[in-house]
Amino acid sequence: MKFAVLFGLQALLLAWAAASWGGFCGAVCLWASASFAAVACAYGLRRPQWFGKGPGGRLSAWHKAFLAPFLAVLWGTWHAIRLTERQAAFHRTHPRLLVARRLLGKEVPQGVTHVIDLTCEFDEPQAVREGRRWLPVGCLDACAPPTEPLLAALQATLDDPTSVTLIHCAQGHGRTGTAAALWLGMAGLASTPQQALHMLQAARSGIKLSAAQHTFLEDTWERALSNRS
Repeated sequence: MKFAVLFGLQALLLAWAAASWGGFCGAVCLWASASFAAVACAYGLRRPQWFGKGPGGRLSAWHKAFLAPFLAVLWGTWHAIRLTERQAAFHRTHPRLLVARRLLGKEVPQGVTHVIDLTCEFDEPQAVREGRRWLPVGCLDACAPPTEPLLAALQATLDDPTSVTLIHCAQGHGRTGTAAALWLGMAGLASTPQQALHMLQAARSGIKLSAAQHTFLEDTWERALSNRS
């Protein structure tokens, strides 16, 4: 909910600027205000599909045009973090499991056969999807993922005994940690959510779940393990 409030306040500030300035600058601010307001509503109503990410891994042209002011800030921030962060792009937590931030095509390590993409706000590069099974589970940042699609994606990777799975969100922290913890439980490598998180944090220290993600992990754990391979 904090993102809904934050983006809603930014939308109001931009609307005030639009009314104050008028003209071309006012029109641009009004567009930006509508963009941030739509994202605030998406967070408030838990609607990751409002970003328009399709089965081909890309946001629709219409959604990109309407949300361009918000996406410009989001994507610019992501690239700035990518270029300046000291943390590695991905970490291997098990021979069959890697956790990562969103990767560029050239960054995908060799041997990955499955990619679970937890973002709804970014395109998935074609080079990441090609030559491997891409499993999209759209989820808003800091929010809990949809239960059925996530468990189905995790099970699909575990059904193939030769699979090497890469799980990622934007920065490889909250959404990634939630899904990867369940993967470890379903694979029989962790007996509790806490143990799974300790294993993940030992490999990728930045992993940290939001309150909603912690609750989801605890509530989904037993159900996930009942379907383990």
